[in-house]
Amino acid sequence: MTVYQALSIEEVPERLLLVDGHSALFRSFYAIPELTTSRGEPVNAVYGFLRTLLMALRQYPSRYVAVAFDAGGVTVRHQEFAAYKATRKEMPAPLAQQLPRVKELLDALGIPRLEMPGFEADDIMATLSHLAEREGTQVLNLTGDKDMAQLVSDRVFLLRPGRKPSEGLTLLDPQGVEEKFGVPPDKIVDLLALVGDASDNVPGVRGIGEKTAKKLLSEYGSLEGVLEAAERIPNRKVAQALREHRKEALLSQELVRLRDVPLDISLSDLRPAEIDPDELIPLLEELEFKSILAELKVKEVPEPVYRLVTSQEELEDLVARVHKAEEFSLDLET
Repeated sequence: MTVYQALSIEEVPERLLLVDGHSALFRSFYAIPELTTSRGEPVNAVYGFLRTLLMALRQYPSRYVAVAFDAGGVTVRHQEFAAYKATRKEMPAPLAQQLPRVKELLDALGIPRLEMPGFEADDIMATLSHLAEREGTQVLNLTGDKDMAQLVSDRVFLLRPGRKPSEGLTLLDPQGVEEKFGVPPDKIVDLLALVGDASDNVPGVRGIGEKTAKKLLSEYGSLEGVLEAAERIPNRKVAQALREHRKEALLSQELVRLRDVPLDISLSDLRPAEIDPDELIPLLEELEFKSILAELKVKEVPEPVYRLVTSQEELEDLVARVHKAEEFSLDLET
């Protein structure tokens, strides 16, 4: 039984769903009030994470699924800018305590999880997005991080969670990105290069806010165009800021731009595996997630799903589906 069978989902489209693990976990930790088991173990972040994941699987069932995590430690961005993320506070102990639980749950659910030393979850998601896009497969990136909007295209979409798991998910296409952030996907990197990102300690250009940055990009097209036009910009303060912080702007552009990760993986490796009920059921019971255990119906034996072929047209349809499938099995009874 896969997670889709446990959720009573029969139709699973050819699509890739990628989840930013740390983003979802942080968001859940701060969105849900303190929640502990009867033994005192904090589980608010785990519960919110799992609720968000199951919501995405229900609303956007996808043949391929993966959850990406930051590996921690020094990344390629730290090598370029030692102060990268230096202003971030240490992960709260009650949150850090829940990270291993989330990974246990993913393994028990058969959901692939990925991390790569030296890179961030966003980079893993970008790499897989490009891989799927090249193969003509639609991609949904579930994350609250604005910088992921740079990936959005006709095949790659941004799936943004609400402030609380109960608020649902918002799907953004290229037009949605422009309406939400004020610039199209191909200008998100340059926008953040000008404005900076306080949460990651990306400097940007001091003195230039989001409104001014959008106006500059609209007039001059790109960060390079803005910097080249610095001497001609009528606003003296803006022109001076661009001249004085040119290096910071270009550095910020590199920090914000997502990288390709050397992943030896194919889309077929990201199919959800069979649920391990011997692991999942005791784990959900230990976490006291009774409602989720009831929803998943892991203890129930699923009814067989079949379709009887009774016409030439149905047979031709079956043959066509078999040709498109990556693999199939044939059982001959004599």
